Amino acid sequence: AEFFGWNATRWERPDRLGATKNQRSKKAKYMQGTRLCREIVSKYLGPPSKIRQPDFLKTPKHPSGLHLDIYYPQYSLAIEVQGKQHKHYIEHFHRTLEGFNNLLARDQLKKELCEENQIVL
Repeated sequence: AEFFGWNATRWERPDRLGATKNQRSKKAKYMQGTRLCREIVSKYLGPPSKIRQPDFLKTPKHPSGLHLDIYYPQYSLAIEVQGKQHKHYIEHFHRTLEGFNNLLARDQLKKELCEENQIVL
């Protein structure tokens, strides 16, 4: 049973956004994959753009813009490191089935906007 963050096997204190240590470690593992990919690609193409939310990914529903993991505007190239949470519902990442469906919709929109702007994703 869980009570105020107490799990029968261990104490998990939520951070300011409500994520527990276990949830943060899952995100850290995902981010390691992104960092590794960025490191490998950078050896060949140089450092990626610091711009992660280019103007062409801004929409009325997403005014600050959708996010690209690795972006090389000079090569018309973007790389998204997609873990299994982009294909399968995982409660840790999505919280609800609606959250998962929203992620799929954002991924599809990002793909379409990249195509419209001649960015290989």
